[in-house]
Amino acid sequence: MRIHRSSPDSHFTIVPNDTARDRRLSYRARGVLAEILSRPDDWTASADMLAALARSDRGPAGEGRDIMRAVFQELQAAGYLIRVRPRGPRGRFSTELHFYDVPVNQANGQAASTPARPGEKHISAGGTDDGLTGPRSTGAPAGGTRKARATWGRTGAATPWTRAG
Repeated sequence: MRIHRSSPDSHFTIVPNDTARDRRLSYRARGVLAEILSRPDDWTASADMLAALARSDRGPAGEGRDIMRAVFQELQAAGYLIRVRPRGPRGRFSTELHFYDVPVNQANGQAASTPARPGEKHISAGGTDDGLTGPRSTGAPAGGTRKARATWGRTGAATPWTRAG
C-alpha cells in the first residue's frame, strides 16, 4: 500500500495521531470528530444538525439522527466531548458541547492521555449568553488542549452550517 499526501498551506486540520488511531472509537466517531475539529471554534451544531447535514450532502446514505446521537455518546464516553449546562441571565439552562482533540478527564478537564506540553495554550471558544469571554467563561474546564465548541438549544441557529453570533 502507498499513501500519497498533499502539502496544503491553508484550509487543513491537524489531528493528533493518538486521536486518529484511538481504538476506543469507531471509524464513524473518528470521522465525525475530525469534521467537528475542522470547523471554526465558534461553529454551532448538534447531533441532529449534523445528521441533517449528512442527509442533505449524501441523501439517504447519510448518517441519521440516531446514529449521530450514538456517535456523540461514544465521543463523550471516550472523553472527547464534554457537555456543559450553563444558566443564562434569565435563569434558563442551555447545553454547550465542548469537543477536544485529545481525551480529557471529565472531572478536572485535564488531558487524560498526556499532560499539557510547554507552550501549549487553551484556545477559548468564545463567550456565553452572560456576556463574559475568556477560557473559563463558558464553565468549561480549563485544559491544555485545542477544543471546538458546538452549542445546542436556544441559540437561534437554524442550520448546521450557521456560526454562533
